[in-house]
Amino acid sequence: LPKGATKIGKYSMTREELDAALTALPKIIRPKDAFQGQGTNSKIVFESSYKVLGHPVPLYVYFTPVVSESGAIVLHVSELSAGTLKLPVSDALKMIKLQQLPDYIAINSKKGKVTLNIQSMKNEKGITARAQSLDLVNDRIEFDIYKTIN
Repeated sequence: LPKGATKIGKYSMTREELDAALTALPKIIRPKDAFQGQGTNSKIVFESSYKVLGHPVPLYVYFTPVVSESGAIVLHVSELSAGTLKLPVSDALKMIKLQQLPDYIAINSKKGKVTLNIQSMKNEKGITARAQSLDLVNDRIEFDIYKTIN
């Protein structure tokens, strides 16, 4: 969390509300790319497509979300496929890592994980969040909200 951040509240959401947020997220992170996200009973799925020999090939990435002690959201890649082919996770993450991503997204291709350091995201209002729970099975998604007061 930024220095001087004070907890000002808590935010809870349902899996349905998470789906709405995941639908909006691609437009924020990578507006030029067409990908969609959604939450299932136990995973977060990102879906996209790319062209191979002029034909669209669907790309699916399945993540198991975990909250770290720092309040970051750690997405462990459980499966990655292009069409019907399973892809090596480490190789695909290495390619994604080459893309220009926001500084709060860290990719560890060797461990097969993507870390969203939401507690480090900056905005002009000085508001940040820290994940507390991302329990998709029990539909319990909670964040603490902080404001930096100077």
